[in-house]
Amino acid sequence: MGFDVQRYDHALLEPVFDLATRVFIEGSTLHRALGTGVEEYRTYLRSEFESMVNEDHSVVALNNETGELSGCLIVTDFYHQALENTIHCSVFAPLRALTSELCQQYSHKTRFQQNEAILVDMAAVAEHARGNGVYQQMRLHAHQMARGKGFKRVVGELTSVTTQNFVLDKLGHEKMAEVMFGDFQFEGKYPFASINVPKSIILTVGEL
Repeated sequence: MGFDVQRYDHALLEPVFDLATRVFIEGSTLHRALGTGVEEYRTYLRSEFESMVNEDHSVVALNNETGELSGCLIVTDFYHQALENTIHCSVFAPLRALTSELCQQYSHKTRFQQNEAILVDMAAVAEHARGNGVYQQMRLHAHQMARGKGFKRVVGELTSVTTQNFVLDKLGHEKMAEVMFGDFQFEGKYPFASINVPKSIILTVGEL
């Protein structure tokens, strides 16, 4: 099956939002640990998602015969993520606290300025398109776009074995921060202790 990777088009907002949130709820170990549903997640994420895609760093993969959405990669300026310190009062508060701790670990080592580093925030590949290298091609296309805008580095917050192996082993990016799921505590509880594979969320940084 062939596909084309291209810059995100705002006309695709609804199918991209649908795919990204559905894949995250179905496949994310973090969301399974929290026991959240897709509609609840969509309500929580909608405003932030629109802000991210409006930055114009994201990409999509389309079937080159049917035009059907095959995948999406939501990319934002890491500068905004590093400044986010608010822990929202909701079922998703532990998730926000987890990524905040990860970013704080890294911010003690270095701080990026605006338009210096992109963050690959969300990645989703449609079930019918999996196994065709869609994720890898979206990553490379997003990197190329960011370089053209003057970005120097790419950051990843990785929670799956597949993406961790690809980014560390294939792309050669460096692990700069890590939070073990079993050790992470939020309001006296261990919300992600049930996650066994992988053992941690990691933050990686690579050159563009």
